[in-house]
Amino acid sequence: MKKKYLLIVILFLSFNTFSQKTKCEDLIKYAKEESFYNEEISSYELSESSWLKKVKAYHFRNNSTLIIAEIKLKNSYETKKYVFCGVSFDTWVIFKTSVNQHNTTYGERFHKYIFNNKCDCN
Repeated sequence: MKKKYLLIVILFLSFNTFSQKTKCEDLIKYAKEESFYNEEISSYELSESSWLKKVKAYHFRNNSTLIIAEIKLKNSYETKKYVFCGVSFDTWVIFKTSVNQHNTTYGERFHKYIFNNKCDCN
């Protein structure tokens, strides 16, 4: 069990061994394999957003959540995936359900609650 938590810490923190960053693909793979629960906000639910296409959360038993957001590229039909680390489960719930913020959009809540937690990965 201690090894798993150590791996989580290593993956979530950027480390500078030979000036290399953690690969985002490694974080995503780890989240898919080790999370105990995940949820997604679909492109249908995000259809009114001009920049969010899909948001998926992977929850871990230590109350942390790794979020993968598929973001639309400007003036294009293409998207790019970004990884957001260190988001608590409670913050995810506030983002997802708009608790006490009934007149806000997913995009506004994403900027307020999640955007500043972008992982330092490549």
